[in-house]
Amino acid sequence: MGAGFVKRLMSCGAKNLRGGNRVFDNDEAGDGRIRVHVQGKDNDAVCVELPTHYLNHPVFEKLLKDSGEEFGFRYDGALRIACDVEVFLRFVHLLNTGDPSAHYFQLPQ
Repeated sequence: MGAGFVKRLMSCGAKNLRGGNRVFDNDEAGDGRIRVHVQGKDNDAVCVELPTHYLNHPVFEKLLKDSGEEFGFRYDGALRIACDVEVFLRFVHLLNTGDPSAHYFQLPQ
């Protein structure tokens, strides 16, 4: 999935993104879900809503630590994740589909 694809998807007002994660315009997440803004170094960004239990995954622990160093730990609004958008969406797709390789997923250096 190219970076241009995500931009086109968002500009078209798509509701579903990789296995049920949603792209939203408002700031309210549904019950048992969390809003996450993902921004890569190339300034591509996407906002998705994920089940809160995904935050228990070890990859999210690393993403949160790295994001705290990037953005700081105090801010208002949705959770911010510093990660390449394509990598993040690939990881979430593995979680959504129950793919066992999600357990061994490694973030690029």
